[in-house]
Formats: sequence, C-alpha cells, structure tokens
Amino acid sequence: MHARQLAEIAGWLSSCSEILVAGLPGERPDRGMRYWSASKCRLQRWQAALKVFEDDLASPDEMHNPWFAIEVVIEEVLVSELLTRVWTAVLVQHDATRGSQELQSIGHSVFIGHLETRSRAMRLLLHNRAAGQRAFDRIDALRRRMERWTDLLLSRISDIEIGAQFGFDRHRVRDFASDRHLEDDQRRRQMESMLQASLVAALRGELSRCSANPDLNREIAVGVLECLPGDCFNASGVPASLLQARLDQSGNDAELMLRELVDGENS
Repeated sequence: MHARQLAEIAGWLSSCSEILVAGLPGERPDRGMRYWSASKCRLQRWQAALKVFEDDLASPDEMHNPWFAIEVVIEEVLVSELLTRVWTAVLVQHDATRGSQELQSIGHSVFIGHLETRSRAMRLLLHNRAAGQRAFDRIDALRRRMERWTDLLLSRISDIEIGAQFGFDRHRVRDFASDRHLEDDQRRRQMESMLQASLVAALRGELSRCSANPDLNREIAVGVLECLPGDCFNASGVPASLLQARLDQSGNDAELMLRELVDGENS
C-alpha cells in the first residue's frame, strides 16, 4: 500500500471527524493497538534506513547512488504524516468528548515518533544538500505541499482548536477554517468532495510509484479502519466505489475493506 492511500484516508477522516468521534467505541483502547504496533514497526524501519543513508553519504561510492532510495523513504515519511496528524487529532477529540485518555495516548506516541523521524530525515537532507541538490529540491517542494495539505485537512476537523494543535501553522489552520461557519450542509459536502478529489489528483500526479513499506502502510490503514464501527461508513460518506461492496457483505471487516481500497488503486 502506498503512502498516498494513507493520505486519502486522512482526507476522508478530516471531513467526517464529528461523526467518527461520536462512533468510536469507548473503553476499548485495545482496538488502537494494531495501528500503534504497525506504526512503531514502520518508525523503526525508517530509522534503520536513515542510519544506512547517513553511512552511505558519509562514505560515498561511485558505484552506489543512494539518492533514489533516500527519496522513496523520505517521501513516505512526509506523505504518511497527513494520516498521523489527522488520526491523532481525531483520537484526541474522541477522548476530550468523553473526559478520558484511552486512545489519545496511542495517537500521541506515534505522532511524537513521526516528528522525530521527520526531523532526522530533514537534517540528513540539509547536511548533504550539495551532494544531492536535485533530490533536495524535489523533497523540499513536497514537504511544503504536504504541510499545506495537512493544515487544510486539519481545518476541517470539527474541533478547530484540536485541529490547529496538530497543524504545522496554527494560524494557517484557523485561516482555512475561518469561513466554515458560512457553509450549509450542501456547501460543506461540495467542499469536502472537491478537497478529496483535489488531494487524490495532487498525490497521484507527483509521487513516486515505489513504496518503502507497503506492508506496514496497509497494517496502519487496517488499524485505523478497524477502530470504526460499521455505521460510521454509511453515515459519513466513505468512498463507496472502493469499500461499499465489501462492507455490505462483511460488516466492519477492515481486512476486506482495505483489499477493496488496494484493488481500486491498482485498477
């Protein structure tokens, strides 16, 4: 599973966070452990890869160019951060509405690890900019776009203060959200549909086809979706073309739902 598919899930989560927060099960923190476990494993793989890249760049070899692999890994770090931030915001909002800390600790743990990995990846790029200027420029441009997309998605979170807490620029998140009070239901649905389509188009047009950790990306997506009761999908507009056929037959079977998502991506 490619990181862009995780970003698409983030786009959907942000547009229906109020419904999802209401539907997330209480007193079931174990349901978030699959997301936590897969995310922690992916963080470990990223850190190991970055250590290899640091060693490669410290001792360059004319027969070995690590920059393609570097770009693939750091691209995954940057793009998948959309889901990490949005899902953490949803979990925090869920717990805030219940006066608990059952799920937000899981989200915060992954979020902090993602921040640390992102910081290490960007330091690697900065320290080796002269040796890989083109790669640096491409990744830096992607970083800026993903930061803006993240703030835009977080501006759709129903609790804007929680959304701003996990944005890159709190003022920008609030600016994006400033006109939301003017939206009626029809306008809101139109905006969310347009944003989702724009996000999908942007990601598919500019990212590498390679995925550094497709297996763990899929596990993370399953870990998110299995936290949600089946009625959330019908109520909040999950992309029917990808998921509904399996959902009708399998209830909240996250494994089957993700198979539909992957099949839709490959078609």
